Amino acid sequence: MKRRVYVASSWRNGHQPDVVQALRFAGHCVYDFRNPTPEESGFSWSEIDRDWLNWSPEEFARELANNPLAAHHFGLDKAGLDWCDTCVLVLPCGRSAHLEAGYAIGQGKDTYFLLHPDKFEPELMYKLGAGCSTSLEEIAGWMDSQPSGSVMRWHSTSGGHFARPASHAVRLLREVVELCIASGATPPEMMNAINAEFGKALARHEIGGDRSKIPQEWADCAMLLDIFAEYAGIERGVEIRKKLAILWGRAWEADAGGALYRPGDAPT
Repeated sequence: MKRRVYVASSWRNGHQPDVVQALRFAGHCVYDFRNPTPEESGFSWSEIDRDWLNWSPEEFARELANNPLAAHHFGLDKAGLDWCDTCVLVLPCGRSAHLEAGYAIGQGKDTYFLLHPDKFEPELMYKLGAGCSTSLEEIAGWMDSQPSGSVMRWHSTSGGHFARPASHAVRLLREVVELCIASGATPPEMMNAINAEFGKALARHEIGGDRSKIPQEWADCAMLLDIFAEYAGIERGVEIRKKLAILWGRAWEADAGGALYRPGDAPT
């Protein structure tokens, strides 16, 4: 099963190009920060100021916040991190690559650490990742054999897509009903909540959809789930990985809008 891989490392690491080439040869799609697009090479602060190493903290903060070239290249790398389903950190490397790996882990993406004896120090927090090895071949073997921890990879690999946002919102509603039931909510409580929201939408003439409101309504759902997890003592990443391990072993079919259901359970 081939992956979308972000290779995080240092410009000074001479092994990084070989890792990119080896992963591509194995059939994976790989983002290379040295060559983020066919037309562009990677970013260096010297493109902004040859004397950048002598900047004061204030000068750095100003350039980071306001320089359009820095913003452009940040956007390329950030898009690469959002696109990938797997990150490989190639040591030795510095703060930037470790921030990228940390971001990938926080997004639930499989992150592997390719260790190297140069300037190596044991690091406890590498346990957040999916594995450590001095062998790229071993990491590639894990990538081929382990079910991915990426929700989006499971979704797309299982046939899911995004043809109609409402289909996915209704799929979410079904899961919320199950969460309410598991939490002890009564049928009258659930029906009163649905009827109240539906009544407000009718009164406001909102039936039919308004895509401009999707981001803020999504944010409401995400924040409430975070609050619920905090109070319920749920380790978000751990529980998602446990559930994904189950979902990878099931068969799925997508409805017309792209939302996934188990065969025979999709709405007609």
